[in-house]
Amino acid sequence: TVVLLLILAGLVLQIYVKNQYFNYLLRNTRSMEETMIETSTINIDANLKDIVNAACNVGVNETLRTLVENTEADGILLEREKMTLGSRMDDIAHQIGSAVSIAIVSDKGLWQEYGIYWYKTSVKGLWENDNLDKLQEIYEKTMALQDEKANVRYYVETNPAVNSQWPQIRMVHIAVPLIGKTYSFSHVNNVVVVSFNMGDIWEKSAFDRVADKPLSIGYIADENNRIIYHPNEEYDGMTVENYRKTLDSTENISRSLKCFGWTAYITTDLGKMRAQVNQMYTRSIYVYLFLLCICGFLWQFTIRKILKPIDIIRDSMQNIKLSKNLPKIEVKGTNEIWQLAGYYNEMSETL
Repeated sequence: TVVLLLILAGLVLQIYVKNQYFNYLLRNTRSMEETMIETSTINIDANLKDIVNAACNVGVNETLRTLVENTEADGILLEREKMTLGSRMDDIAHQIGSAVSIAIVSDKGLWQEYGIYWYKTSVKGLWENDNLDKLQEIYEKTMALQDEKANVRYYVETNPAVNSQWPQIRMVHIAVPLIGKTYSFSHVNNVVVVSFNMGDIWEKSAFDRVADKPLSIGYIADENNRIIYHPNEEYDGMTVENYRKTLDSTENISRSLKCFGWTAYITTDLGKMRAQVNQMYTRSIYVYLFLLCICGFLWQFTIRKILKPIDIIRDSMQNIKLSKNLPKIEVKGTNEIWQLAGYYNEMSETL
């Protein structure tokens, strides 16, 4: 009964400790995530502002505008002009740093593309085949902003997210009018689309360290609440709501970014957290039962050692017979029980 009560008390204590630890872990995780997302969103906003400024600087590059308009005069891009334009775009791309590709597009389609990783190689460019329709759509939406005289004259697009031959690089595209130093939007005919490596942006923002933790996942969603950056690429393009359905239970923290209408999220997988706590709880139960078994063994060993003299005295008293040679007990200790054995020996001598 005592053993069963000890086991029951231990299990109740373990359940209490498990729940307390889960709540402690949740509070600390939440506090850490609040701090991390506040810091990260400030850094992300700063880096997104930097790439917007970089794209706008390309749009006001007078040399680039002049080269494009000169080659447009006869409608034919000669090989020499193409090399000159490519060389200038190469200089601009390397000055920006995070740029992956620079494309110039008009109402007639792609004029020229420079890709840092695929220029003058056998690798196909980003704006080819099916992506050409998307590029034309970007051009039309950017020009529409100029016609509307919108406050924001650049256009942001996250599709296509990758070049099929460079799938490890996820991109965001910023389209700006190529106006040079004229600063007149009324005569704009060309648009520059600068594609940036989002991985570089998150790395500079330290968001990549937030994005993939044992219990928490950080990701970015666009203005339509579709995930555009997730450590696990299979979730890219999925809505935030559908993504959360793939998890058992979650706790979510979000912060709106100042640029593009994007939102940064950190989702804590409570199911994974509970599984971790349950694993620790199970191990603690095994340890508790092991220690209980050891304590039980030691208890039995100690009790038997204590009661052994009593058994000896009892056996001797049961076999006592009045005679000149009464049996005596060999005293092996000085505690109270062995003292009782000594009294028995004295009684035997008296008898």
